[in-house]
Amino acid sequence: MTSPTPFTVGRRTAIGAAAWSVPVITVATAAPALAASAAGVLSQVDPAAAVFTLGGAPRSVQARLLDDTTPVAGQTVVFTLSSTAWATFPGGAATAAVVTDADGLATTSVVPRSGAGPALGTAVTVTASRQSSIVPWSVVDGRVDAVAPGPGAFHRLAISGSRVYSWGYDANGELGNDGTSHPSPVPVLTTNTPMDGKDIVAAAAGVEHSLAVDSDGAVYAWGRNNWGQLGNWDADGSTPFAVDTTSGSSLQGKQVTAIAGAYYHSAAVASDGTVHSWGYGGEGELGAAGSTYSGVPIAVVTSGASSIAGKAVTAIACGLFHTVALASDGSVHSWGMGRGGRLGDGTTTNRSIPVAVDATGASSLAGKTVTAIACGEEHTIALASDGTLHAWGVGDWGQLGNGAYDNSPTPVAVVTTGTSIESRTIIAVAAGGSHTVALADDGTVHTWGVGSEGQLGDGGGNGRVALAGAVTTAGTPMAGRFVTGIAAGANTTYATSSDRLGFAWGANRSAALGDGTPVDTQDPSYVPVQVAAVASV
Repeated sequence: MTSPTPFTVGRRTAIGAAAWSVPVITVATAAPALAASAAGVLSQVDPAAAVFTLGGAPRSVQARLLDDTTPVAGQTVVFTLSSTAWATFPGGAATAAVVTDADGLATTSVVPRSGAGPALGTAVTVTASRQSSIVPWSVVDGRVDAVAPGPGAFHRLAISGSRVYSWGYDANGELGNDGTSHPSPVPVLTTNTPMDGKDIVAAAAGVEHSLAVDSDGAVYAWGRNNWGQLGNWDADGSTPFAVDTTSGSSLQGKQVTAIAGAYYHSAAVASDGTVHSWGYGGEGELGAAGSTYSGVPIAVVTSGASSIAGKAVTAIACGLFHTVALASDGSVHSWGMGRGGRLGDGTTTNRSIPVAVDATGASSLAGKTVTAIACGEEHTIALASDGTLHAWGVGDWGQLGNGAYDNSPTPVAVVTTGTSIESRTIIAVAAGGSHTVALADDGTVHTWGVGSEGQLGDGGGNGRVALAGAVTTAGTPMAGRFVTGIAAGANTTYATSSDRLGFAWGANRSAALGDGTPVDTQDPSYVPVQVAAVASV
């Protein structure tokens, strides 16, 4: 076993990188010579570029028929799609026969099917042809089922068709591909690995490592392994390995239902409600009573003074150096680094076994039942069953949403009066590096915290905001969309709509937004993507 290399713990605001898949419609490009009687050659007009994006709406496609330089009118041009699984011509047709006008133009539209989208890597052929003359366009479109990045990673993971795809920064094999960084999704290579042929149902990413769970509850990992965060000392980092479930592992005989990745540690919830962790534990984040690191899964303490004794855990979340768990009775528990009050137990003390997040006295969680949790780098947000929001930890950027820029070691209520979430029912939460996101049941998205790189989506590029404000959608591709899912990266925010379109805003380093540009944006931009789930921490 290789001894880990010591390091100095300090605050770190990592910039996540995200991009989404670009399912490309492959087009036949052959153009045989015309017969003498077939006057006219087709050319691209709209769009003039060979590649364009549907953006979730019908998009005009136009070709011109010329005889030398003279427009040919009154001739039929046939547009063809080889598959109508996710896009059609008007009326749901696979073909469209269009007569050229006086300018020799033949015009039709490619129409995305409502609620459908291409699988990652699926190829469809579209052609515009007039006898033997053919012109090509590559049409990009995609749909999103879920997006779930988190506050610290430089890479992203996607699940589509039971396979895992990855993109972004690769320093230690965390993409599971060829050891190099990629601005767009590449498949995690599984041939001759334990993950080959497995039906992957969940994925999560630490800062430089990746995790996946299959339909049988087995866990796989790849990437950096300096502290044992892959859960198997034999893992070489560049390809998926099975997390150790042999006799020395607390996961022996157990099925995993939820996973989370953090700075240098990983955590998992088993189907029996127990919690397991591995990797670095110098700040107590393993929850294993003083273990500083472990290269195999070890059980989080559930006896003695542990606050989860006798409780079944249902959800897990990780900040950079702390872990938060939600129990089936609606109570919240945490362990690890306590600096800034991120454990929510009323102190700033590190804890190596679970402690209850304060839900007594002046705590805003008193008498509340929590239904969802999310961790930022140094703060936590909780959604209660009555739709109220509560936060604790570092609040210097306003990420606690209570109108202040101060830390709080006990839960404080997110302010609603006079804010965009007043009179709204919140149904989901997410946390980025130092910002927080909430989704209301009317499909609107609301944000607060740091916004200097556009991650609040309020169009203002505000440095910091301590009260909830609505994401601006007017004039953006998200206008009129009903949002059903939210997520947050270090300095980025993501949303998915009811028709499975993806949107992103904020910092765009390493193609983090997936919109094909390096430009930060304060407004939601359309992201062409087709995945079943995306995960990153």
